[in-house]
Amino acid sequence: MTLFLSNCFQPHILSAHGRKVLTMGSEDSFLLLTPDWLGPLRSVRLWHDSSGRHPSWYLPLLLSGSVTRLRYETYKRNQLWVFPVHHWLSLVQGEKRIEYQLQPASLDHLMHWRTYMHRSLGPILREEHIWINIVTRHPRSSYTRCQRVGVASATLLAAMLISLLLFGVYFNDPTQQMYYGHFLMSSAELMVAVNTTLIVLPLTFLLYFLFRSVLPLYKYS
Repeated sequence: MTLFLSNCFQPHILSAHGRKVLTMGSEDSFLLLTPDWLGPLRSVRLWHDSSGRHPSWYLPLLLSGSVTRLRYETYKRNQLWVFPVHHWLSLVQGEKRIEYQLQPASLDHLMHWRTYMHRSLGPILREEHIWINIVTRHPRSSYTRCQRVGVASATLLAAMLISLLLFGVYFNDPTQQMYYGHFLMSSAELMVAVNTTLIVLPLTFLLYFLFRSVLPLYKYS
């Protein structure tokens, strides 16, 4: 990665001591420390040598910040540059390129509703959705995939059990049927669905809170 500043450029190799970075299925963040403030960031050049068994990288977004540290942990000159990428750095996927020259996004682009929805809803669906988060778990999340499967399975089984218990409790009046396009729903089915949801949701939130509160068995370095 090369940082292009106002009057110079600085190449940097993204690496870490003691472990491999940018491996398949991983997400890595890098902190660059400099003795002085580098100034405004004009552009960023990203590239790699396409080596290894899985050399294809997908980069959705690049965030670059500048912070000058003062005494007593106070900070000044806090700046953030956002570089939208959404490209594969690969010779076999996407545009088949392993090098990109990125320009910082403008304020209008960041405030656009599509960009805002992508940046806000994406992390929520990834970590909070009961089914999607099983597949899209963050590699450094302490909420394990086994726990996510347990919460989803418990929710499904509890909903099925409560629906069986409520079967026949409400009178099914043929005159009180509602049509939603090609779907037909009676008032009894609606009441069963509402009561099942009200009973299952607290159980789901309780399991989710307990698993989120448990400390991991190991710490990520």
